[in-house]
Amino acid sequence: DILLNKLGTKTQIDTLCVEMYIALNTCGEESENNISKKSCKIVLNRAERLLQIDTLKENKFKYLEAKKTALSLLQEKEEFTKTVYQYLKLYPHNSLEGNLQLGIHFYARNETDSSNYYLNKTIALADSLLVSGNPEERTEAIVRKVASHMLLEENNIARNFISNQIQIEKSIKVRQTLAYIDDNFDSIEQELYDMIFEIGYSYGIV
Repeated sequence: DILLNKLGTKTQIDTLCVEMYIALNTCGEESENNISKKSCKIVLNRAERLLQIDTLKENKFKYLEAKKTALSLLQEKEEFTKTVYQYLKLYPHNSLEGNLQLGIHFYARNETDSSNYYLNKTIALADSLLVSGNPEERTEAIVRKVASHMLLEENNIARNFISNQIQIEKSIKVRQTLAYIDDNFDSIEQELYDMIFEIGYSYGIV
């Protein structure tokens, strides 16, 4: 700590990042059910310090992800919930990803009405981006629209959308993404539900 105080901000950030990720790699190591609490505490300490000194939003996402992981392993459910909302607040207001993440986390908490609200908002926003001239924006919209339909148990709608979009999409890369989703629909859906199960476990729901 004394050494860190003498270093420039960028060097402090780099050093704290290295320490955080080293600890993160070890805090998940298990001996039967024994998780290294010391490493998790280091992750929390470094992440909190990084959040205070690093002003870049994209980096804050990474620090909060690390913090969520450590809190989940420590089963500190109240702090985990606070960190999730801190994470979600980083998204721009009414953004595509922000609405999807809210839908996912309310789904994991079994708050169906709130989850459906944000998932339907995601679909509406995605639909508005499908006419974008930017292929990356269309890809982002497609992926999040399909995920939202999956969680709303609207798989037929999702599959029909994919089939129709393949026919009208001009970008080869976007068509490849659509084809990949179509070919791997069931496994993608399973991965989505596995992720939600893990989030629900961290909340103490499952």
